[in-house]
Amino acid sequence: MVKIPVRESQLKAAAVLLRPARLLTGAFRGLAAVRHARAFHPLGMPLDGALTVEHPGPLPLPLGTHPVIGRLSKGAGRRGDKADVLGLALRVEVDGQPWDLALSSSGSGRLGRMLPKPAGSWLRTRFGSILPYRVNGKRLWISALAHGGDEHWDTADLAVVPTTTSPLLLSVQTATFLGRWTTAATLALYPNEGMEQPSFDPMRNCPDEVRMVPHWLREARELAYRGSRSGRRSTG
Repeated sequence: MVKIPVRESQLKAAAVLLRPARLLTGAFRGLAAVRHARAFHPLGMPLDGALTVEHPGPLPLPLGTHPVIGRLSKGAGRRGDKADVLGLALRVEVDGQPWDLALSSSGSGRLGRMLPKPAGSWLRTRFGSILPYRVNGKRLWISALAHGGDEHWDTADLAVVPTTTSPLLLSVQTATFLGRWTTAATLALYPNEGMEQPSFDPMRNCPDEVRMVPHWLREARELAYRGSRSGRRSTG
């Protein structure tokens, strides 16, 4: 076996580079452990429903109607109908493998789509990916724009949602940085209190041809998810 000499300075440099990663993972692990839940979006409502794909464009989604599961949540976990960064997580199967999306209430403009935006109603919200995905050489933002539902959806109160039998209707849309939003599919989501709270991981569960960019932010987000998962496990 050939031994490759490693200088002490190189080891120190590697340790410095790893330190921020450890701090980020540790911070999310600690927050999840204290909350006994996800570090962010700790309060949620399970959903099930259907995704109808008509014009997928570059997204690797098969045409037709497919079952989905989801979760509505509030970023800071504010109770009642107080405004918060609202979250929508989704899972659909693509070629037998789960594809998870984690979307947050955001703006719709070129800059607004890259920033989380507090909202006070599930019904009056655009849920966006915040970061773009690289798909077939293009950078695409993915969003779900709510456009239909009864009065029970017109609030940010998770306790009100289970009282409705009406679905929340959304348009799944994509856009390039300079382009307009175009509709790829439609969603119909129903509250399902009896369903076990699903655990989503958009970093692990993603088609090979779809990658979040830029790389360094994707890495940071993966570290955050890893820390949150570890913190939840440590609380039993």
